[in-house]
Amino acid sequence: MTFALEASEVNKIYDSNVHALNNLSLKVDQGLVYGLLGPNGAGKSSFLKIITGLIKPTSGSINLLGKNIRELNELKGKIGYVPQELVFEDYLTVEENLKLFASCFSISNPKERISELLKSFQLAEIRKRRAGTLSGGQKRRLNVAIGLVIDPEILILDEPSAGMDPQSRNLLWEMINDLSKKQDITIIISTHLMETADRLCTKIGIIDKGYLITEGTPEELKARYNSSLSLQITFKKIPDQNKKIEFKNRLKKIIEDCEIQEDEKSLAVRGSNLELILTKFIETSTEIIGISNIQGININPVTLEDVFIRLTGSNLREGK
Repeated sequence: MTFALEASEVNKIYDSNVHALNNLSLKVDQGLVYGLLGPNGAGKSSFLKIITGLIKPTSGSINLLGKNIRELNELKGKIGYVPQELVFEDYLTVEENLKLFASCFSISNPKERISELLKSFQLAEIRKRRAGTLSGGQKRRLNVAIGLVIDPEILILDEPSAGMDPQSRNLLWEMINDLSKKQDITIIISTHLMETADRLCTKIGIIDKGYLITEGTPEELKARYNSSLSLQITFKKIPDQNKKIEFKNRLKKIIEDCEIQEDEKSLAVRGSNLELILTKFIETSTEIIGISNIQGININPVTLEDVFIRLTGSNLREGK
C-alpha cells in the first residue's frame, strides 16, 4: 500500500541544539484528513516544513506518495502547502494572485482552474479587488485557494484559520470538508482548535517535545482516555463555606486522584472511573450540601481538549 505520507524516525536538531523532532514516525493513508496537534514548541511547524522541502531533517526518511522527499522535482506539482503566514501580494487583485501562482506550474487549463477556485471559495464577486483590502476571512480563503491552484494530491495546512472570526472559520472548514469528500485528496492540518479537529479530522496525531505520543480517530482517542470524566454539581445558592470544605475533603477520600475546580455556585471533580462512584457522589452531595440546595448534577464526557491537556499538560510553551 502506498501511503500519502510515511515518516520514519525523523529528527530535527537546530544549530542552538534544540531538538524539535525526536524519532518521529507516522503514516497517513491516502484520502484522510489528518490532524497534527501539539502545544507551542511541540515540533509541528518543523515537521510541516520538512515534508514540504522548506528545511531538511537532521536524520530519518520521509516518503510522499511513495517517493522520497529528496525527489522534490517529481513532487512539486502534487503537494499544496498553505503556511500560517499570508503568501499573496497585497497590490495584486484576488484573480491576479491566483494567476501569478498558477504561472509557476504546468497547469493544463489554468483559466478553468482559477474560475473553479474563485467559485468554490466564494471569491468570485471580489475577484477584482486588491488582496490587501480584503477582510481577514477573505484573505485566509485566498491563501487556501492559492495552495490548491495546482490541484494537489496532498494539501498541507498550517494553522489555516488563524485570526479568523467564527463565521469565516466555519465557512472555511465547510469548504475543506467538502473538498476532502468530493476529491481524492489527502489533507494534513496543523491546528490549535480542538473542536475543529474533532469535527473535521478522520485521524489525529498528538505530538509533544518532538515525539508522537498518541494517534487515532477523535472517537478512539476520547474512548482511550474516557476514565477521566468529570462530575459537576451546581448549587441553587452559595453553600456554607464549612460545608463546602467538608464536601471537598470527603470527595478526595472517595475519588482516587481527583482534581477539583470550583466557583461560588458550582463544583466540578475529575478523576478515574467517576461513573462507577456516581452514587457515592450523589449521596455525599445530598448529605453535606442538602438536596434542597442542589440545582443539578451532570456527567461531562471527555473532550478532545481534555485528552490534549491530559497528555501535554496545561503550561504555556514557546518554541519551534
